[in-house]
Amino acid sequence: MSSYSKPWKAKPSYPSGLPLYYKDKLQKDRTSFGGANKYWFDIRRKRTIAKLFSIVVALYIFLIGFRNFFISDSVSDPLNDPQLWLERKERVKEVFLESWSDYARHGWGNDVYSPVKQQGKNMSPDSNPVGWIIVDSLDTLAIMGLKDELHEAKSWVKNELDFDKVDNSVNVFETTIRTLGGLLSAHYLTDDDIYLEKAVVLGNKLLGAFDSPTGIPYANINLKTGKFVKNMGTFAHSTSVSEVGSLQLEFKYLAKLTGEQLYWEKVEKVMKLIDDNHPTDGLVPTYIFPGDAKFKNSIYKLGARADSYYEYLLKQYLQTGEDVYSEMYQESFLGIKKHLLGTSQPNRLTFLGEKEHGLDKRFTPKMDHLVCMFGGLFALGATNGEDVDTARRSPRWNPTLEEQFETGKELGYTCYKMYHDTPNTGLAPEIVVFNTNSNRDTDMIIKKSDTHNLQRPETKVVKMISQDMHVCVMSLVSLPNISITWNHSGYQRL
Repeated sequence: MSSYSKPWKAKPSYPSGLPLYYKDKLQKDRTSFGGANKYWFDIRRKRTIAKLFSIVVALYIFLIGFRNFFISDSVSDPLNDPQLWLERKERVKEVFLESWSDYARHGWGNDVYSPVKQQGKNMSPDSNPVGWIIVDSLDTLAIMGLKDELHEAKSWVKNELDFDKVDNSVNVFETTIRTLGGLLSAHYLTDDDIYLEKAVVLGNKLLGAFDSPTGIPYANINLKTGKFVKNMGTFAHSTSVSEVGSLQLEFKYLAKLTGEQLYWEKVEKVMKLIDDNHPTDGLVPTYIFPGDAKFKNSIYKLGARADSYYEYLLKQYLQTGEDVYSEMYQESFLGIKKHLLGTSQPNRLTFLGEKEHGLDKRFTPKMDHLVCMFGGLFALGATNGEDVDTARRSPRWNPTLEEQFETGKELGYTCYKMYHDTPNTGLAPEIVVFNTNSNRDTDMIIKKSDTHNLQRPETKVVKMISQDMHVCVMSLVSLPNISITWNHSGYQRL
């Protein structure tokens, strides 16, 4: 049973309530949330600081490159070569533009695009687009400084994106992380209210998914009607835990921007209901039933249907500073280590397996490519985003955090090997079965049904937190840190 399984208790609300829409708020207090404005960061000040920081970094990189040009004919460590990183950055930008231009010519506005056929389609042939591609790319366009492309995309969002015309069932989770998250990120990066206005409309429509007997959202919703649609697939009428537990960053940030407390309360209640099941060692099965908020099965895994639940535990803590989510995340790491951590033979690669019939049942050494995200998550959970040398000098550092960081490195190396050791293509399969038999001479077994690569972004070879070249320590952060001290009227574990 969870060591943090005591009941949650609602914190008192602000007596004056909260403004219902961001345009009703005083412009001078745009970043405040009701009476708690003293806790919020000033976003414009942050942007100014960020710009100045970027200028300083650019100047530093230029001076280092200038020095290296005259002092040394070669760079001993390619990862410390700023010119190499600048060249790579530009190459990434070129490849993105190549893909974006092809989509703009042949699939503009469509939710799904097939680049080989050069054809696009929407989630439903009889429905308007949800903006999965364009909206999900807005932050990339802004970060890369592609002003013309961003202007065209913004025009499409303003004039063509109409959720009232999406008369079709769409997945609540995917629409939240892609479309709602894309709109909120675009607003953060550009300060353009058109994105926030669209986000408010979408957020209000998505709230219909929470109209279950318990508040656990249904998997799908019709955006035109705002009515939920029950899942009719595996575990009918249930929703995966990764879906219901991966809405919080977006809805809490929307609450922060608008002052609308309801967005926060809806997704916070979901976390309470999950915790009320008293997850064993912080681990959750893959499905939960909206009718009674009880877990539906006994499958424990870290890939599809579970992965982002754990990701959002940590990132909710980093987003709002609520200690309960740090406790839940750190507890889950210990649970993962106890129940799902494995080592292959003969080269002792670290991997994360599955328990398909309960935590006390047989361990299956099978790992989805999605699980590669945990290398970065463990590094982020240990360091809170600082470089590891700085984190190790902080008072909070302890043997458990060191172990968590090292586990992240080891898992990152395993994911690197999934690519490196795949013959002919160098592409990792969708699923790997790891060998735990000492009599065999190969660590990884790839079944015929898994010999495909979906070009997932979980594995990156980067130098970010760790100095190891082959270790993936990049965690995909979908929204900016909006507060580290603010305590919202929500739920608290006692």
